[in-house]
Amino acid sequence: MNVFTALFSGVIVWSYPVSPADAAVPDFAVTPLVQADVDLYLNTMHAAADAAAKAKTAANTDIAIADSHGVGMHYQAVRHEIEALVGPHAAQAEPAPKESPVLVADRQLLAPHTEEIVTLQQQVRGSN
Repeated sequence: MNVFTALFSGVIVWSYPVSPADAAVPDFAVTPLVQADVDLYLNTMHAAADAAAKAKTAANTDIAIADSHGVGMHYQAVRHEIEALVGPHAAQAEPAPKESPVLVADRQLLAPHTEEIVTLQQQVRGSN
């Protein structure tokens, strides 16, 4: 259906380009992060930290960079998951005794990167 057919038939068409990387964003509530997700986060945050240092602004720099690479939706899902576990906005409570296997796997994967993640968050978003 083209735009004119949609207009004259009364059908509302709303579409936007979705990259293959964003087409199947995992549900991180049931799917653990993998190293490629951590790498996506770290690479994007490093680029955002560099851009923020040069421009002296940091507002959503990481999201803009991810969007420009066609992985915006995936990056935002990864960012949400990682930042819920590491950094100033992470849940401050100790892990529950019966924490889900997904969260246990995510914490183990992120543990070696914690210091780097916190440093990048501060560089990109300030000392929140």
